[in-house]
Amino acid sequence: MGINIEEAVVGGVYAAGESHERRIEEITPDGRVRYLARSAGKAAWQIVPGLSTLPTKEQFAVACTRVISLPK
Repeated sequence: MGINIEEAVVGGVYAAGESHERRIEEITPDGRVRYLARSAGKAAWQIVPGLSTLPTKEQFAVACTRVISLPK
């Protein structure tokens, strides 16, 4: 289903399926999202291996299932 595209912000943490989390590190001037990922419940965030092209903000929002936290 995805999240609201306006909720995709730098510092936000999102669920992507049942056992994956994503944290936005940067939104580039052309609207691409650089993010880190981890398995849910694990502490270490990692660069996503094999991510040759950054997703657009819209693609990122569609791939996420819910917002876990937003920056204050």
